[in-house]
Amino acid sequence: MGLQAHEWREKAMTPLDTLRHAFMADRAAAAELAVITDREAFADALLSPARGQGVPVAREALMAALLGDPVGIERYQVRPVDGADCPGPDWLPVGVGHDGRQLTVEWAHFAGRLPCESFYEDSLRRARARPFNRLMRWRTPLAALLTAPRLAEVPPPDGFIFHMSRCGSTLVSQALGALPGSVSISEAPPLDAVVQLVSGHLGLPPAERAALLRAMVAALTCGRSGETVRRFVKLDCWHSMSMPLFLEAFPDVPWLFLYRDPLAVMASHARMPGTQTLPGELSALFGITDPFAMPGEEYTARVLAAICSAAADHASSGGGMFLDYKALPEAIAERVLPHFRVKADAADMAAMAKVLSQDSKVPSLPFAPEERGRAVNAGVHRCVAAYLAPQVARLAELDAAGSTLKVR
Repeated sequence: MGLQAHEWREKAMTPLDTLRHAFMADRAAAAELAVITDREAFADALLSPARGQGVPVAREALMAALLGDPVGIERYQVRPVDGADCPGPDWLPVGVGHDGRQLTVEWAHFAGRLPCESFYEDSLRRARARPFNRLMRWRTPLAALLTAPRLAEVPPPDGFIFHMSRCGSTLVSQALGALPGSVSISEAPPLDAVVQLVSGHLGLPPAERAALLRAMVAALTCGRSGETVRRFVKLDCWHSMSMPLFLEAFPDVPWLFLYRDPLAVMASHARMPGTQTLPGELSALFGITDPFAMPGEEYTARVLAAICSAAADHASSGGGMFLDYKALPEAIAERVLPHFRVKADAADMAAMAKVLSQDSKVPSLPFAPEERGRAVNAGVHRCVAAYLAPQVARLAELDAAGSTLKVR
């Protein structure tokens, strides 16, 4: 059974609904209102033209609606779609939900601003905080991505960034995003939702799975028309488990896999565990059937080993490059840019240099490679030796062998 959109029927319209639909039809008016960050100023800018068009919106009702949902809880609620077609290029996906009959996509207006934060979720928080998005809360059928003409015109990414986790992937993503005319999307929840959906949807035809993945990537990387010339996507670390899906959907897009000294990665997760290192919904993805029957350090080591093994297993598919954290940041210009077919000029290098001088997650701090050999207990050493070190050694061998083992 394929992914099909149910027929969209216009629901009973409240005055606020009437305004929402009016903005969807008037891109220029929406853009003017979307940049306003103050609720009172937004209400003033909205109410006068609304009354002039005969839309009876009370200020009290509008201000109540503008309290909105800044943390995004509503995207997980069952709510009817607001329209049948994907909105314009000023809008980017917020998340994937359900309206009781079909999967849906929620959108937010980014007010002409590219998502440039270290993680896409941080960019979403900024967008959701805008009064315009608190009012709009626009949803469309997920299947509409497959038929949206503007998404079909978006070029494929210039490169995918896979990674082991805690190994410099954010630094690489931020550096690439600093290139003039570039958009670099980092660990976008809507993309992960689609990856998990198509990976577990056994009834979805392979061609439709690939098409849906391409459409979501296009929706995230569309950028501003005429201004975006390069597109990069940093994936969640567990997406290496779905490499066949990405290689099927994007056979000509080069990809990078970043790795690091396993003890340093384990030490980082010991200080602040990542979602993937906590037993739960992702456990089966890593082939772990008894996640609660082992010490935490063993679970973490086995998860990281599975991620690294999946990347190494697909090296022969071609298009890949393996890169050690210790080669950063110099390797970005020396190896990553050529691999992603980017010819950088002086302006490009200057833009990257500014980003590379900063901490990728806390830009107010200077970049400083983390110390190697942080203290870890004997149990971590045993688990690294048993599970993780052999897989990282495979990656190091592939790294030394060269960028692309097979040209696709």
